[in-house]
Amino acid sequence: MKRTIACLMVAVMLLVSLMGCAGKEAASDDSQGSPVTSAEERETEATEATEATEATKVSSDSFDAFVRPKTLAEGETFRMGAITKDVSAESIKRIDHQLQIECAHRGWDYVPVYYETEANYNDAFMSLINQNVHAIVLINPMSVETHVDLYKTAREMEIGVYSIIGSIDQGIITDIGIPGSVATMQLLYRVGIDYNWDLDIAAIRCDSQLASSERMFPVIGYLEGEFRPNMKLVVTDDVSALLTSLGSSMMAGQEMARTWLQKYGDEINCIFSYGDNGAMGAAEVIKANGDPNGEKCFVIGIDGGKQSWAYIRDDSPLKYSYAQPMELFAHQMSELVRQIQIEGMNPGDPGCLLDKAGNAIYTEGSIVTKDNVPAIGTSIHCAFDYYDASVTGEAAWWDWTDGPGIYMVEAYEG
Repeated sequence: MKRTIACLMVAVMLLVSLMGCAGKEAASDDSQGSPVTSAEERETEATEATEATEATKVSSDSFDAFVRPKTLAEGETFRMGAITKDVSAESIKRIDHQLQIECAHRGWDYVPVYYETEANYNDAFMSLINQNVHAIVLINPMSVETHVDLYKTAREMEIGVYSIIGSIDQGIITDIGIPGSVATMQLLYRVGIDYNWDLDIAAIRCDSQLASSERMFPVIGYLEGEFRPNMKLVVTDDVSALLTSLGSSMMAGQEMARTWLQKYGDEINCIFSYGDNGAMGAAEVIKANGDPNGEKCFVIGIDGGKQSWAYIRDDSPLKYSYAQPMELFAHQMSELVRQIQIEGMNPGDPGCLLDKAGNAIYTEGSIVTKDNVPAIGTSIHCAFDYYDASVTGEAAWWDWTDGPGIYMVEAYEG
């Protein structure tokens, strides 16, 4: 049974990694209609296509099931809203930082709202609507399906709703992020190869976060499937309640790791965390237990940034981190919003970043270890494949210094 469940989880992971291509394939299939047999019919078809294209500027017929987001009127200043909770996490700070750069560079107003608990979410979201924003970006939403009515309300008011490292539900035009299941499995395989598939793993989850579930359940399914006889799952647990009570994902990871190491001791030699903050918390517990370099037990995390890279650089128990290109996500989102709500493009139009409303946009990150950890004083962009020093001018968005300026890799003292 375990092997069957694991196989299903891995199959789901592979399906998720391919979803980004599905829209284009479907569009290609739909284009194969009946042949036109006369010039008159061809002319009629062309006229109808032109009228349909113009209609998308003001209707939802060829966009999605909701009202099309408003296209900016001449002389109007675009207002980009953003909503997020866990601003203590560097991954969220990086997205927020890049959105500030994007808006400043484009002459937009940036209107962020930070909420404290799920109970405050509705009020925070409605405050964005009341501030007359044109678009709302959900940054790592804690939940999507429970707030669908809010997204529908925004769409009815011609406000575009988008997500970064979240998910897609009714009313959300797209989500941009890594293919989470693929990323964690890449990490698992990399670590498995490095340690000869001989590890006893504890897995930290945060089931209240959509990104965590997508990342961790395929890993857990794989380990429970016992595909590698010497690599097994010792324990896994959800830190959502700890995160709520302690108010910090790092402290939640710390408390979870402390409990596990007291109970299991040397039975655990690897802790796999859904995010770097929890991983850094676990690393602190391991250090306090007399293992400063992670020789008996090491940690794996996901997200990347100066905090986790400092741990890796200093040879702490945190040895691996899957670095997400948060800045690229924010840039892609800003470009897509410009295309849809300023240029008047629709998903699927030539040059549009999104092939179909409701599809996700996936971008892969990179695995960081002590061998390739970015140096202090370098631009955050240098850690990722998209960076190209030979590109200059407006296309080199990674060199934009507007607003708060480029996010730099700095020394970090926890």
